[in-house]
Amino acid sequence: MTPVYPNVKQSIGLTLMVLLIQNILVLIMFIIVGIIVAICGNHDLMKNPLAIIIPSSLGFLLIMLWGYRKKKLPLLKVYRFEKFNMVIFIPLLFLILGTGIICSEIDNIFRYFFPMPEFIRTLMSDLVSKGTSSIIAVVIVAPVMEELFFRGFILNGLLSQYSIKKSVLVSAILFMLFHVNPYQFAVAFIFGIISAFIFVATRSLLPCILCHLLINVQPFIIKYFIKIEIPGYNQSADSFLHSFQPLWLDSLGIALFSIGLYFLITYYKKYRAVDYEVPEANLIAKHEGAGVLG
Repeated sequence: MTPVYPNVKQSIGLTLMVLLIQNILVLIMFIIVGIIVAICGNHDLMKNPLAIIIPSSLGFLLIMLWGYRKKKLPLLKVYRFEKFNMVIFIPLLFLILGTGIICSEIDNIFRYFFPMPEFIRTLMSDLVSKGTSSIIAVVIVAPVMEELFFRGFILNGLLSQYSIKKSVLVSAILFMLFHVNPYQFAVAFIFGIISAFIFVATRSLLPCILCHLLINVQPFIIKYFIKIEIPGYNQSADSFLHSFQPLWLDSLGIALFSIGLYFLITYYKKYRAVDYEVPEANLIAKHEGAGVLG
């Protein structure tokens, strides 16, 4: 089977290129916003998540467009949205809710040994405290862009060249490191593995995007809708800096995660072959000699 771009080294390079271009574009955006603030005096613009998410999304799009041309495939063969059994969404909901609870406790443990610096605390708080702008940036744009790039673009290429385990692991590590913030590493790595396996099981980006949305929307639900305070879960950062979740919540998270994972694995075994194939790789091999896709 002909390998589909990119391989591991190329995936690392692409991720670094995205980070570099995003930082350049964000710097340009901040200069523009700074000029607007100097003229209008609206200092809240500097803290608006859209000032980061817009140039960041543009960075993703530029690299994905460049990489798409190297793949030499139709658009929907690169970013796959294949049909799948909708019943999978019920166990996926369990899986994501359980993941959120487990990652919250992992975060508590990490903060216990490595207290979060004030500037990171402020930055993360600003991401979920700007109302509609935060929801658009964190719940809608980020899941779509990140899933298209890491699962649709990178993972799909890796699966044509390596085992499922290696491909999933590499894509999850890159997804984790892409977030840069060490306080997001645990949830990014765990979700990176889960989302990658969802893609392998369904061969569709849609459930990956929806699960990513569910993970990212949880802080907003905790902040605005859950009225009962649970230690270590939805108290203010200062209150639970050195506290942990109650045992019943951890047990619930593990149970939800286990149920969801069991049914996802069952779905994979029932609907997919053991060996993952990237049919578009064969498409390249079939037409490459004739120069159809070249």
